[in-house]
Amino acid sequence: MIRTVIIMSSSGLVLFIKQYVHSIRQPRMVGSLLIAMLEFSMVTAGMPVSYIELTGLGVTVVWNEAAKVFCALFLDREDGADFGRLLATEILAGFQDEYANELGSAALNLVDFSGFHSKLLDAIQRTAQPVLGRLVQAHGVLKAVLITESSQTFQTADIDQLGLLANLGALAGLSTDIMAHCGDSVRTLTLEGDARGNSRVLVWRVEQSTLVVAASRAVTPAHYQPAVDEAVDMLLRLARVLGSLR
Repeated sequence: MIRTVIIMSSSGLVLFIKQYVHSIRQPRMVGSLLIAMLEFSMVTAGMPVSYIELTGLGVTVVWNEAAKVFCALFLDREDGADFGRLLATEILAGFQDEYANELGSAALNLVDFSGFHSKLLDAIQRTAQPVLGRLVQAHGVLKAVLITESSQTFQTADIDQLGLLANLGALAGLSTDIMAHCGDSVRTLTLEGDARGNSRVLVWRVEQSTLVVAASRAVTPAHYQPAVDEAVDMLLRLARVLGSLR
């Protein structure tokens, strides 16, 4: 789970802090130390530090050189560097979108960034989009759509959202009824037409959300299944993070 989010300027000014778990006693001092570490790593290695793993937690650092701001995300060590980077990247992008004009100001210390508290959850939820973007890069995957519990959709191609939601609702209901008679529940569904069709549709339940993937029938599932498994794992982590923050 996420413990603390810190967004700072390159000069060391703390712009935004959100602590979900009070694991950092002096977050501003920690932020200053991170800046010193970033600068030192750039001088000695030519690249910034991106992840620090401690005994009980991990720290992901995402830097935007153009905007001269960075995001330090403190989270459980088990969440891993890859997932942490996805989260931190979307949080920083959301912050930049919200305060694009203010970040160019010479008087950042006079700007109130506290309004981002109400935007933070939305920024975290948008992490689903790059997860889908990575998934469709796998050989054989054509499209991917995630439908959340609130019917919000993240997609990699244009779709008929109303038709998709209605059909998935009916299909999920029928599948649930069938499996209930067997004393089980639905985890995945595969839809495949006759030999004239060129794609198969795969449906996964991810907590309270639904992931729909269209894959080419000309490609064996073994080619893209690892990418699908990785995407499902990332989306499960995201769902649990969001659940812990609400």
